[in-house]
Amino acid sequence: MALPQDLEKDWRYGLMTLLEDLSADSGFLYGYETKDNSLRLLGRGRGALQVPLILDTNEPTLHRILQSPFPFSNQTRLFGNSFASFDYTYLSIASLYFEGTLLGLLIVGKERALSHVELAHFSSRALHFSLLLAIDKMREEKSDSEKQIQLLHQKLTSVNQRLLETDKFASLGHFAGGLAHELNTPLASIQTFTEYLEMTLPEGAQHESLEGILKSVGHCRELVENVLNLSRKRNHDCTAIPLRPIIDDAILLTASELEKNEIQLKTEWMAEPIVQGNHTRLVQVLTNLIMNAKDAIVRQRLLPRRGMIKIILNSEKTIARIAVIDNGPGISKSILGQLFDPFFTTKDVGEGMGLGLSISRTIAEEHHGSLEILSEENQGTRAIVSLPLVENAGG
Repeated sequence: MALPQDLEKDWRYGLMTLLEDLSADSGFLYGYETKDNSLRLLGRGRGALQVPLILDTNEPTLHRILQSPFPFSNQTRLFGNSFASFDYTYLSIASLYFEGTLLGLLIVGKERALSHVELAHFSSRALHFSLLLAIDKMREEKSDSEKQIQLLHQKLTSVNQRLLETDKFASLGHFAGGLAHELNTPLASIQTFTEYLEMTLPEGAQHESLEGILKSVGHCRELVENVLNLSRKRNHDCTAIPLRPIIDDAILLTASELEKNEIQLKTEWMAEPIVQGNHTRLVQVLTNLIMNAKDAIVRQRLLPRRGMIKIILNSEKTIARIAVIDNGPGISKSILGQLFDPFFTTKDVGEGMGLGLSISRTIAEEHHGSLEILSEENQGTRAIVSLPLVENAGG
């Protein structure tokens, strides 16, 4: 597959821009060849590293990557022999599809893991490259009408607009991370001095004021930590773990809040799936989803029915799913698409920063899974966490 000069210019510029944005060491674009079911190197950005000119799509690890709906990101040399020549500590790999047809592969190598914001930017750029390759495919076949090509160009324009929005979020993420770091130092000083005053001053009204200060500082530091979790990516140990104990722990952490607000909780175990993951991080996801469901029900106390949250655990083929379902007021279609945007919240001022769902989706994607929110107004909400099963672990 040889790209026309104008498209080659577009993808070269796009690849170099992506590498600049991610501070990556090198990037590679492969195009799919139908005749021999292979991926051939179209070009690279930066780096003099020798990499395979042809990748065999039948190779098991590569086949698994091509079937994944999400980019395989931040894997440390886990890609098998076909990727032995990509000598980077971390690889981010996205399969490039258009309307269900494989068109190519995008690979970025660097010496550190991508943050959540960087991974979102990488995913958006992958879609951009998919459209470029789709345009070339249409030109090669010479059987597409002008209307189809025009429609594809419109889609490319739309993707470019989304890239601009992603860039805005990337800038916001970097700014928020830097601001959070700067806030940590004065907050730590306020906490230290307040604790010192609490130890030295006699008991009295002053102590109540000091306790109020410490409580507020603790709240601020928790918010700062949430921002830092959003703007950076950490390495967490993952092992083969059953999902049911994770749900049990999340229920334990939220039980008092549900009881206080008279919300009934039901569970339904349709499987006992095992996934590769981090117990603490997945408990964080489930706890956040249960608390979100609780908050939605509490905000709509005019409903005649009693508050109800139901958790269903099941598995199908290679995927385990946890559904957290509530009978709250549901979510308007006008804001459904904004739920995962950092700092977007429907809660009142002071009740949340709008980071819970964004962080939860990040954790799900770190586990090569997904988080989906399904809802309609006055019909409740269903949050679904999907995670790949451990091979040969049952479900």
